[in-house]
Parts: sequence; structure tokens; C-alpha cells
Amino acid sequence: MKMSFAHDIGVVAAASIVSIGVNWKSFEEQGKTLQKHQHIIQDQGNIIARQGERLTSLEGALARYNDRAQSARDLQTDDSPFQRDANNNWLTADESALFIFTKGIVVGEFNDACTYGNAVLSVERKDQWNGIGNCPSGDGSVTFGGNNVASGVGSTVTGGIYNKVGVYGPYSTVTGGQKNQVDGGSSSISGGQGNYIYGIWSSVSGGKNNYIYSFAEYSSIVGGSNHKVYGPHSTVTGGFSHQVDGAYSSISGGANNHIFPDASYSSILGGSSHYIYAEYGTSALLRLNSTNSTNAQMIPNHHSEERIRSLEDHSPFNCTETLCTSEDKHFLFTEGVVIGKINPHCDYGRGTLSVDFGKRKKGTNCPQKSGSVTFGQSSTAKTMASFKYKREKE
Repeated sequence: MKMSFAHDIGVVAAASIVSIGVNWKSFEEQGKTLQKHQHIIQDQGNIIARQGERLTSLEGALARYNDRAQSARDLQTDDSPFQRDANNNWLTADESALFIFTKGIVVGEFNDACTYGNAVLSVERKDQWNGIGNCPSGDGSVTFGGNNVASGVGSTVTGGIYNKVGVYGPYSTVTGGQKNQVDGGSSSISGGQGNYIYGIWSSVSGGKNNYIYSFAEYSSIVGGSNHKVYGPHSTVTGGFSHQVDGAYSSISGGANNHIFPDASYSSILGGSSHYIYAEYGTSALLRLNSTNSTNAQMIPNHHSEERIRSLEDHSPFNCTETLCTSEDKHFLFTEGVVIGKINPHCDYGRGTLSVDFGKRKKGTNCPQKSGSVTFGQSSTAKTMASFKYKREKE
């Protein structure tokens, strides 16, 4: 009997232990499930937080949109400076009122690389230069055309492409053309290509690759190409590759003419390869006419009587109607001397002499090299310091 009771107690105890083990495992699994739910709840909380941030952003955007909408509505009130026409374009409501834009106006393309000045105006076709176009960087400057720069105060570039008024060109202008540049104050380039002005109060009207340098104030180039002006108050009217170094001097045409620095108050009317070295140099019409006047026929009719008297006072010759005599002094002809007729097909060397009676009103001799001499007819000196004489065949 006692053994049976003990046995029963043992069975009950074992059953209880097994039950406790089973329940503990169940509790452990329930704890893990609860932990998973906690992570899920935390993730949901993060999602709700992000949704809240997005909602706040949308509320801000909505507020800004409402502000713009209100501004648009305000423009259409009676106090707006604008009103719509029949074609739905904007018009000014008060034609007598001024619009004041203290910073400036850009019409068309905005140049991201430009530091715009104050009170500027720029007009350029949109998307023409992909954000790199006109640049009115000088205060009060204006740029039209394409890819033009106006850096000088009050300067303007009103047409063309790749033109520039630099910071040293206040109140200067480029009207058109391409790749022209002004860096002198109160100066202008009207057109052409590759023209430059560094002097003040000067102008280039057109042409190509013409230059007016820093000390050449009040100077001008009207046209032609490859001209250089260094002298103040001087002018090149046209032609090719002229250079004026003297002050108050001018070259009107031709090619490769040169007025040197000491030759102020001088002029060359035309022809080619004329050189004037001294003041009051004559207007040269034929090649190799340099220095001062030689005879009365070289004084153009349009000179005033005062100019003629000045030429006569500085002339080394005493002329009658048919003959000129000189003072008892040496004459220096640095370029050369031609007696008779000019050969238009000859490139004369420097320091040359040609006695050429010509044929059919044109010269036939040609002293090409420096220091060479030609006499006779159809003589050509191709060697430096050589002499050629050729007799016409009978």
C-alpha cells in the first residue's frame, strides 16, 4: 500500500516537471514572437515619421504655391502695373508711369558665367550659346548681338558676335562686326573684324586687323586692312598695311606706306611703299617719293596757300617753270632714286638707282636687291650691290 502511494507521488511529480518544461518552452516562443512584434511596431513608427516629414514638405510647397497664386491674383487687381490685352499679352496699365530696374534687365539668354553690372541691359536669343553669351559687366553697360562683352562703365556692344569693350574702355562702343575690341575710353569701332583700339577718343569705321595704339588719341582708321596708327591726331583712310607714327599725319590710300615718328604734319595720298621721315613731308603720289617736296608738280591742287608756302620754305630746291636747282649740299635718298619712269612690276630694293626711259609710258628696269643699279632698258639686278646695263636690241 505504501509502495503504491509513493509510486503515485513519483508519477505526479514527473508529470509536473514535464508540464513545467513544456510551459517554459511555450513562454520562450511567445517572448520571441513578442520581440518580433516590437520590431514591426518600430518599423511602422519610422514609416509614419517619414510620412510626416513628407507631409510637412508638401504643406510648405502648398504654402509657396498659394503665395505665388496670390501674387498672380494681385497682379490682376486694379493696383497691378500690368493688364491683359485681347491676345492675352501683358501690357502696362499706366502708359505714363516709369519702370525702374535698379539691377538691370536680361532679355532672352542669362549668362551663368557673367558677373552682371548694375543698371545693365542685355538682349540675346535664348539657348543660342548654351548659357555662355552676352555679358554687360560694366555698370550702365548694354550688350546686344551674340557672345559680346561690355566691361567698361557706360559702354555698349550693340551688335555682331565676339566683340568686347574692356574695363579700360569707359563710354566706348562696338556697333557690329566680329572679334573687335576697344580698350580706350570714349572710342568706337563701327564694324569689320579683328580691329583694336587702345587709344582714347579714337575710332575704326571698318576693315580688318586694324590697330590704334595707346598714345594715338583722337586718331581714326576709316577702312582697309592691317593698318597701325601710333601717332595722335592721325588718320588712315584706306588701302593696305599702312603705318602712321607721326602726329597730325595721314595716309589716304595705296599699300605699305609709312610715316615715321619725326614726320609730324605729313601726308601720303596714295601709291605704294612711300616713306616720309621729316616734318611737313609732302603728299606722295608716285613710288619712292620720300622726304620733302621736290618740285611744284608734287604739290596737290587742294593744298591751301599757307600749306604751299610751308612746303616752299622747307624745300631744298629753287624751281622755275622748267628747271629746279638745289643748294650746294648733299642729298640723302634712303629708299632710292628713279630717273625716268617707274616699272610697276618691279619690287625695288632699298638704296637703289634706276635710270629708265621706259617703253610705252612704263619703266622696264628693275633693281630688285638693295644697293643695286640699273641703266638702259629691261635691265634687272637680282644680286645685292650689283650693276646691270642692257641695250635694246636694234
